[in-house]
Amino acid sequence: EDIAPGAGLIVPICVAAMPDGRLLVGEKQGRVWAVKNGIKNPTPLWARQSEVLDSYDRGLLGIAVDPRYFVNHYVYFLYTVDPDSNNVETNIESFGRLTRYQVNFTDSLSVDPASRTILMGVDWAHGPLEASGSHTVGALRWGTDGSLLVSIGDGADFTVGPDAGGLQPNAFLPGRTDPAEDIGAYRSQFIKSLDGKVLRLDPANGHGYPSNPF
Repeated sequence: EDIAPGAGLIVPICVAAMPDGRLLVGEKQGRVWAVKNGIKNPTPLWARQSEVLDSYDRGLLGIAVDPRYFVNHYVYFLYTVDPDSNNVETNIESFGRLTRYQVNFTDSLSVDPASRTILMGVDWAHGPLEASGSHTVGALRWGTDGSLLVSIGDGADFTVGPDAGGLQPNAFLPGRTDPAEDIGAYRSQFIKSLDGKVLRLDPANGHGYPSNPF
């Protein structure tokens, strides 16, 4: 069922319902549109195509609306970062990022840029590695306890099997991912890696909860 006829969305890949009746629809390239009663707002709520790496399976892949939206107006975006932000989508090695914004209280049609908070992936060394064009960041879901659940792929090369490491040396240059994670798909079994995991984060600060099993 086409709920927004003629909206002209370009590769819409994630959606989240807002308590005010709107839908937030994310385009893979790094734009988020508000849709209400089948009509897309003429300007995007959020647009950062230069920051988002749109290649292969990568891009803006997850949106979440805070359960307490009416109180805090928080929305969350999960995406792959274009490391050089040059709008040339040819990078192979990259990393994932989770950001939080506050929707403007006055018009609710855009986010407040000053509210931008990076909860995960403030830089390459502190985000989940994406060493190939797939197996990257995934979805955002809410736990019943208010925790934010984030799915992350193994970040490994999907053209060989198994990727045991050593295939993407540029990902482990100084200032990037810890060379201890140069183990390919086996990062999923490495507790010190964010890759290949479902992360349970505190949406207030992006930290893991003390009650997490690992």
